[in-house]
Amino acid sequence: MNNRFFAQMSDVQSVEIIGLSLGDVDLPYIAHVKDNVPEGITWTVYYHDEEKKPSMEAAIRKLDISNIRFLPSTDFFDNWSNLVNGTIPIAKGFLNSLIVATSASVLGVYFSAMTAYAVNTYRFKGRKAVAAFILAVMMIPGQVTALGFIKLINKMGLDDTLIPLIIPAIAAPVTYFYFKQYMESNLPMSLVEAARIDGSSEVRTFNMIVLPLLKPAISVQLIFGFVGSWNN
Repeated sequence: MNNRFFAQMSDVQSVEIIGLSLGDVDLPYIAHVKDNVPEGITWTVYYHDEEKKPSMEAAIRKLDISNIRFLPSTDFFDNWSNLVNGTIPIAKGFLNSLIVATSASVLGVYFSAMTAYAVNTYRFKGRKAVAAFILAVMMIPGQVTALGFIKLINKMGLDDTLIPLIIPAIAAPVTYFYFKQYMESNLPMSLVEAARIDGSSEVRTFNMIVLPLLKPAISVQLIFGFVGSWNN
């Protein structure tokens, strides 16, 4: 609802709000109605959950948008107690989100950089086809593969674990493409060839020489990966 809606209510005698059942989540909406309904018009709140009716009515009576405080009100400690001692495990949820976001971003960046290094460095048949296929994966919506992925997780017995939230994030075509473009312009192949001549293995060359050169790109993708996984 906007102010234009309330301005057109000159012939309205009453306003009804139906289906409130989420407690304090609905209070901003009620405040908007309360502050904009013209004088002389009565408004009524119908409660889907009758058990919350007394508390909601008390909250509505105390509601005053103009009384905004920068310091916590007297209800702060009650709200904090409800948050900590409530039935929803807030702390565990934050911990799980931190584990998933950290693991997904670190593994996704590392293996995407490794894939980009392989495609950019090695010359083999089908190299361009592999690169095109990886980019084509970005065109497939996640909703298309969601049902099959859930069935796979059920068959593997990974229900109610964090693994299904971490493993798919390793395959990140966008991150791979970013690293590949970065390597084409900032990774001198002479360093890789010199490492091979000195007897360095491919894994050691990648970890000790290539990755340090990718620090700017790694920093950017770690931030994007972590934020994206956290907000998922």
